[in-house]
Amino acid sequence: MNIDKELRDQQAFDETPFSEEDKKLYSLLISELDKDSEIDIKPSFSAEIIRKLEAKKRKEALWEFLLFSSAIAGVIFLTIAAISFVGNETSKQLDLFQDSPVGPVIALVVLIIIFQVLDKKYLRDTRIKGRLKQS
Repeated sequence: MNIDKELRDQQAFDETPFSEEDKKLYSLLISELDKDSEIDIKPSFSAEIIRKLEAKKRKEALWEFLLFSSAIAGVIFLTIAAISFVGNETSKQLDLFQDSPVGPVIALVVLIIIFQVLDKKYLRDTRIKGRLKQS
């Protein structure tokens, strides 16, 4: 770069003459800018970033799949346990379960509440927080 030409252009742009100190500072700035080399970005930079993002997405998808699978397995296990509990209690002929749908309804409501709490605590909030981190 031609420092004198740059100084004249800047003075014309500012429409005010430079002081000697301004000229020295501006000359120093231009000489430092001339020394700075351009930043080189590898041609494979974007491919590497995409590969890393895809690997992270696969890992998160696997983790989410495992959580969802374990939640389904937990629901099945709790359902079987509840059915066997209700069957055992009904076979003992408790007044609550005998000739009345109140007992199974209470068991079903308790199961639904447990499933909702587990879903909110371990699945939905985790997914939402994960999605917010990605954004």
